[in-house]
Amino acid sequence: MVPCRALSTGVSLATTFWWIFNLVFSSTLSNLYDAIGLSGLCWMSALVSALTYGFVLELVPDVREASLEDVELMFAECARFERFNWRGEIRSDDDDYDDDDSVI
Repeated sequence: MVPCRALSTGVSLATTFWWIFNLVFSSTLSNLYDAIGLSGLCWMSALVSALTYGFVLELVPDVREASLEDVELMFAECARFERFNWRGEIRSDDDDYDDDDSVI
């Protein structure tokens, strides 16, 4: 999810990273296969998938119910701690916050 003002740059960077990662992976796959075997490659893939799943669960906010404008506000530096809490949920008016925007 990339804000509209940075969409072209974000897509360009993601595509560049994807091609570089594929080049490194495909050039080292045969060496990895020789070193750790097929079962080792499967376990390595499972480990990377589990780490990625944990990263997404903990650090990527849930934006299913938010509009595109809300998502842009959530990722903007000036609105990061003013409208959303640390899990990406929109704060309600009855929440109690002190001066440094932390929950009391």
